[in-house]
Amino acid sequence: MPELGELYNYNFTDKYNWYAEVSSCKKNDRIHFKMTESDEDWNPTTFGYNLEEKENGTYIRFFHKDWSECNDHFKHSSFCWALLLKGLKDYLEKGIVIAFENRA
Repeated sequence: MPELGELYNYNFTDKYNWYAEVSSCKKNDRIHFKMTESDEDWNPTTFGYNLEEKENGTYIRFFHKDWSECNDHFKHSSFCWALLLKGLKDYLEKGIVIAFENRA
């Protein structure tokens, strides 16, 4: 179980070796991350997942907030999140794993 204040390293490549701190977490409910070391646009942001139990399963509610402006980096990041979340869905529902280097 993640702990409040725990530091996570998001190392996608040497160029994108970022860090975020757990800013909120509750088992089977949510996990939120506050960026601490990343691109200038990302540093003030927080992203996370809230879980919601429904009759037919668990819904994952994703958010990424506190962007200072809606610029090209924001748009690109939104697209990348969509790809990552689609990958998560495919893994959970179909067991499909796509290697990082093969992602679009």
